[in-house]
Formats: sequence, C-alpha cells, structure tokens
Amino acid sequence: MTSYMNLEQRIAAGYLDQFPAFVPMENAIVSVGEQRAFYELMKSLYQLLRDEPDLFAPVLHEDDAFPSI
Repeated sequence: MTSYMNLEQRIAAGYLDQFPAFVPMENAIVSVGEQRAFYELMKSLYQLLRDEPDLFAPVLHEDDAFPSI
C-alpha cells in the first residue's frame, strides 16, 4: 500500500496511474516527435504535481483516506 503525505498527492498519483501509454497518430499535422514531446510534458506535469503538490495548491489537505487492501 502506498502512503501519501496529503490528499493532493494521492489525487495526482491516481492520474499518473491512469495515464495511457504513448501512441502516436501517424497522419497528424504535427510530427511524432512533437506528439511525444507534448505527451512527455503532460506526464512530467502530473509527476511534478505528485512530487511537489505545494507548487500547485495554496493549502494542502491531510490524506485521511482509509487504507484499502
């Protein structure tokens, strides 16, 4: 079971857990490299939110979720 320091961190971790694998759109207006760069940017933003939630939220909330088995 993963332990989180605050609720915001738990929420960001949930988004990361559901973040899909990169699948480029072959016939897009932008190149596959540009698509990957945007994908990596979005993924890194979620990782930053998980690692440093105080950069995004002015007040952090206690993670008082019940442990799940």
